[in-house]
Amino acid sequence: MSSDSQLVAGIDKEGTVAHVWSASTGTPLAELRNEALGMSSLAFSSEGRWLATTGGNDVRVFDTRTWALATTIPGPRIDALSRDPSGPRLLTGSAEGDAFSPDGRLAAAASRDGAEQLWDATSRDRARMAPDPGDTV
Repeated sequence: MSSDSQLVAGIDKEGTVAHVWSASTGTPLAELRNEALGMSSLAFSSEGRWLATTGGNDVRVFDTRTWALATTIPGPRIDALSRDPSGPRLLTGSAEGDAFSPDGRLAAAASRDGAEQLWDATSRDRARMAPDPGDTV
């Protein structure tokens, strides 16, 4: 859902099309092509102007005013997206999941093997790596 709660988006089961609807009326607004090479993900920008989609390789960024493709961010292996709630940044990765902290200062990623990493989103320095689940803290 966009941050202003006006738009809802989802990717179909096959990962080939991102659908966008009006949150208030349910009216379909756009069908956007997506590649289906791996896991699919999408994220609105913090102000709702852009919608980024991925299907496992490149990221496609669409302008939500026209639904035109604005740019492509080349991969490879980008299958996780997260928007920065405090500004215009987009976190991309080949992780099981990724996210910004609510203030946008930290970025976290978790991989399929259970590893978790945390970065300072401003300096891009690794803040810490979480211990393995079986390790004693």
